[in-house]
Amino acid sequence: MLKNTVELSKCILLFLFLSALFISTNAQKHLSCAGSLQIRKPHDLEALQSCTTYRGVISISSLAITNLAFPNLRNLDGIISINNNENLRYLSFPRLKSAIRIYVVNQTLLNTVEFPSIQKVVSLTFRKLPLLTSLNFPARLSEIESFEATDTGITNLNGLDVRSAKDLKIAENRNLLNLRLQNLRDAGEFFFSGNGNGRIEVPNLVSLRDLTIRNVGFADLPKLETVSNDVVINENSFSSFTIPKLCSISGTLTVHSNALESFCFPELQNVGGAILVSSNLNLNVISGFPKLRQVNEAIDITGSFSELKLPGLQEVRGGLNVISSSKKFWCKKLDPLKDVVKGEIFVCKSGVKDPKALFAEKKKTEIMTSNNGTVNGNNNISATNAEKTSNADGVSVRFESLILGFVAVSMMFLS
Repeated sequence: MLKNTVELSKCILLFLFLSALFISTNAQKHLSCAGSLQIRKPHDLEALQSCTTYRGVISISSLAITNLAFPNLRNLDGIISINNNENLRYLSFPRLKSAIRIYVVNQTLLNTVEFPSIQKVVSLTFRKLPLLTSLNFPARLSEIESFEATDTGITNLNGLDVRSAKDLKIAENRNLLNLRLQNLRDAGEFFFSGNGNGRIEVPNLVSLRDLTIRNVGFADLPKLETVSNDVVINENSFSSFTIPKLCSISGTLTVHSNALESFCFPELQNVGGAILVSSNLNLNVISGFPKLRQVNEAIDITGSFSELKLPGLQEVRGGLNVISSSKKFWCKKLDPLKDVVKGEIFVCKSGVKDPKALFAEKKKTEIMTSNNGTVNGNNNISATNAEKTSNADGVSVRFESLILGFVAVSMMFLS
């Protein structure tokens, strides 16, 4: 009887041992597609070739390789950082459909990037890629929170088909002459700067947190109604500019150093920050605020204009600084605003050789500081989450190893 019991126990333990071995093998296989991985040599990439899903952080830096592809990867539940691989020329994710974060940065020879299947990503960054001439998403990238393409050689950007995004930064792409975002409805920061002095068209955009348009030849935002922070229109070559439906700006409006002969915000009534208009040398008449009623901070307008019209203005809670180099500008016309301006400063001068803005520099510094802080915070949080995923996988494998050890010791004791 005792002998039969021992034999039965052995059979049970053998079954448990084989089951645990099977589980452990699968866990080890899973582990190769999870965790924090730094690729230092080309053969380190072999472990990733069979992965369809990867959970964790992959860092590829200073690798002596010209072509880099992830042929089977479909889902990235983590981060891939590709940085400073000086010989890299070709990068491909042929089956990747979704990802959390992908960074491609400081790749001076990279000329081809392929994402033929991607549709959903939290954050996608392309930065300092001077030889990259095209960036396309054939499957239509329809869900994204943060997108950045800066300092590249791209001439076109196609397939960015988002309706909503937290941040869109497209800057210093000197060969990018035209961009149309047909379906974008709302966004956090929209930063479009230094892109070949071309055209930007966002025909269905309704609301934003921040808007920056710089070094542009033509801009069209026909449906934009609200901006919850700042609007910056700087150093553009267009001669006229209008946002016909914009009724509210919660932050500061800056119009600086453009080739403007006229601009108009026909429905703008309230500005939560300041209005800063300066160095628009072709702007002779400033009449672009026909319905403006309230400004919560200051109005600072300097230039060579001969006429300024603010017919509906009822309250300015900060000061007023209006200075023109034109001797034709008549400050007496602004006398009625002395009862409207609540701040201590009320300055109006004409015929000044070099008009100086009074409030603009302080506000510019505040805006730059605020933007830098936001970007850094988001990156740190995401990296921490990916590392937590990696740690959980490691705990699972260690637990399965303990089971194997227990079963092995038990079999030795019974024999």
